Amino acid sequence: GRIAARRSVVLRSTVQARLVSVSADIGDSVISGQMIAQLDDVQPKALVAQAEAALEAGVVRRDQASTSLERARALKDNVTRATLNDAEAEFAAAENEVSRLQALVDQARNQLDQYAFRAPFDGVILSRAAEQGQIVDAQSELFTIADLRELVVETDVDELYSAQIKVGLAALLKPAGGTAALSGKVTFAAP
Repeated sequence: GRIAARRSVVLRSTVQARLVSVSADIGDSVISGQMIAQLDDVQPKALVAQAEAALEAGVVRRDQASTSLERARALKDNVTRATLNDAEAEFAAAENEVSRLQALVDQARNQLDQYAFRAPFDGVILSRAAEQGQIVDAQSELFTIADLRELVVETDVDELYSAQIKVGLAALLKPAGGTAALSGKVTFAAP
């Protein structure tokens, strides 16, 4: 058989961009959230800044509309119903615009996050196909990370014995060249 990690992941890019830094190599231990590679993020950072500026302008417009509405409500007997309705409508429109702009900021930040590669869990880099300066896309495998704290042995069983293999069955594992057998159990049996 062969030894494999119970949990492993292949990291790929969801966007096409140039890889500007790689800070992890094969055999490196990584912790969850650790930065391991960075794509060129100049354009998405500009989109975030643009969305944040639009949001700030929208908040100013909403605050002005809120002030106008408060003034109209304070002068309720001295303003026409149409003026009060206009102030309420202007505030509601400004409030909706701020919500829309906040969603655009969130979307731009989410897009920016796709330009940074972080370890999804504590583990070890098993393979690295990422090189600084490389253009990556969704087809590019960048890293394989595995959690080596829990390993499994994958093996083939002769079909003569396959009907006897059941989940939970005790197993003895003896590594090639080793003298001591290790105990284990069957956790999965493929058809």
